[in-house]
Amino acid sequence: MTLGEGTASALDADVQILRGSGFNLHAHVALEPGEIVAVMGPSGAGKSTLLSGIAGLEPLSHGAVRIDGREISSPQRIAPAHRRGVVLLGQDPRLFPHLSASANVEFGMRAQGVSKVDARAGALRWLGKVGIAELADRAPAQLSGGQQQRVALARALAARPGVVLLDEPFTALDPETAAGLREIVQAQVHSTALIVTHDAVDALAIASRLVVIEDGVVSQTGRVREVFASPATRFVASLAGRNRLTEGIGGSYLDQIAIFRPSDVQILQQPHPGSWRARVSRIEQTLVGVRLHTESPPVAVDIELEDLAERAIAVGTVLELWVDPQRVRTLPNT
Repeated sequence: MTLGEGTASALDADVQILRGSGFNLHAHVALEPGEIVAVMGPSGAGKSTLLSGIAGLEPLSHGAVRIDGREISSPQRIAPAHRRGVVLLGQDPRLFPHLSASANVEFGMRAQGVSKVDARAGALRWLGKVGIAELADRAPAQLSGGQQQRVALARALAARPGVVLLDEPFTALDPETAAGLREIVQAQVHSTALIVTHDAVDALAIASRLVVIEDGVVSQTGRVREVFASPATRFVASLAGRNRLTEGIGGSYLDQIAIFRPSDVQILQQPHPGSWRARVSRIEQTLVGVRLHTESPPVAVDIELEDLAERAIAVGTVLELWVDPQRVRTLPNT
């Protein structure tokens, strides 16, 4: 028996998990065959719990998970792992330490009845696809973190899953390694895929749609760029690098949602029509300068490090702020 590339499956997951701790997850996601969807949300929102429910690692309280219309999870039953057609890959590669890279990839294929010779050939082919065929005979301890994650990805895809679940697979990697794996996912994942990430770059580069989960429920979903262009919550606005205000600023936008970039906010020496005063509550360094966070209203302001020093800005400093109305995008506040 040999294995081909596999067939992408449709996923329809109504995941409802109730915990005694008070945390409840009620999220519905539906993916077309071959579609890649990103999942984002604050820490503790329920992203990993969603994947665990789909993978069958956590029982459902209500709802059901269906692959191509076939029910694989419900509160009454969970299909055996080898019949689910779903694989889950997280931050930890979880390779078998006593097996070589090739043997790790072969493992899933052998479990599906593939001959030893064909499994070895398939493992080498998949290791080649993820760019580490020359490391086939090395043990996991002889591989870097990025190389181990490539082996884990090859092992997952070699099993021909209909649905691939990726739980922040790039988080523990350096930026260059993460970028390389991101390219591999784009090129080699032909299954239906649900990817949990905290990085907007992943969503933009890999996914066609985005699902945002906050407090255990879906707060926004849609095409990635459309979600970032019209954030429905303050969290989504922060993902998109935007301010999102519903209470108005400087006496304007009282019945609208105002969306603008932190870099468009100006610090003034004197009051100006439409300006407002706000106290700095937090200061954080960014790759290109400094971001000030103010309260009442909550607005992020990007400035250069030199400006921070020259103006002697610190937590507690009160600033006069203004943003050019032409730089503000407005939405109905319904």
